[in-house]
Amino acid sequence: MNRQELLERKEEVHKTFKKRSLLSNNSALMQKDLQRFDKGIFLLLQGKTYRECCELMDCFSTVYGWIKRGITPLSFRQSATRTKEIPARLKQRLQFAYLLGVYQSKVEEIHPERFTIATNDKGLEKTVKQSLNALKLKYSQATVHYASRSAERVYYDSKNLMSLIKEATEDNTSIPKEFMQQQNLLIKYLQGFFDSRATPSYIPRTTQKSRILRVQPRITITKSGNECLLSAVNTALHMLGINSRYNPRNTPDQIAINEIKSIEKVMEYKLFRNRKKMQELKETYARWKIYKRTR
Repeated sequence: MNRQELLERKEEVHKTFKKRSLLSNNSALMQKDLQRFDKGIFLLLQGKTYRECCELMDCFSTVYGWIKRGITPLSFRQSATRTKEIPARLKQRLQFAYLLGVYQSKVEEIHPERFTIATNDKGLEKTVKQSLNALKLKYSQATVHYASRSAERVYYDSKNLMSLIKEATEDNTSIPKEFMQQQNLLIKYLQGFFDSRATPSYIPRTTQKSRILRVQPRITITKSGNECLLSAVNTALHMLGINSRYNPRNTPDQIAINEIKSIEKVMEYKLFRNRKKMQELKETYARWKIYKRTR
């Protein structure tokens, strides 16, 4: 790099530092990295070779990468994650309500920096990405491999976002009060939770000839290790007129919906956005209606 390019690069990094430091309270690590960057620039402006700079300065190879390849120091990048802005009135957005329903259904603890949803359900993955795009949250993704399967991990790094989620959900033990107060947001939240954790099934009935009939539709919602959150979901369902059952003592990991009127409410509110799950529920419900007419 010639002298002019070095000076331009120095000005660019200082502008970035000024912007980041105003937002992140001028962290000591950022200042230290800036001093190292300036020293590297100074040595190169003095006409020192790469080898000479390495002898005169510790970790010059790292600093040279900042200068030559346009990479910002790690502390700058971490600061960008911490201070990444989030959309205004985020808790009033339907897409956020859906995303939070999916997220809370999957995690045990709120991560301090990264919003992550991992799934092998292509439909759910698509809806999650559409919701993030609608909120203008530029996500990343990676494929993760397990012993017998793989999944897509969609994630977005932001300390501000995760701090908001942690506070709104009382550290993943409740549903945000804004959702509980607005039915449209509550429905979206439950759609996310249902797409991730709810399964349509049936209560079997045995005939006199010992045949098992798939008669009465049933929905189970399962999530282990978070009784407080499942209790909040159960309360939310009751607010929509869905008489779900949750017994923390006997079945702490499961909510059940058995009553036909409640099943009809689930279909009315379209709590299953997953087409396959909704179709399975409707088919079981249709069989139940035929069964009742023939009794």
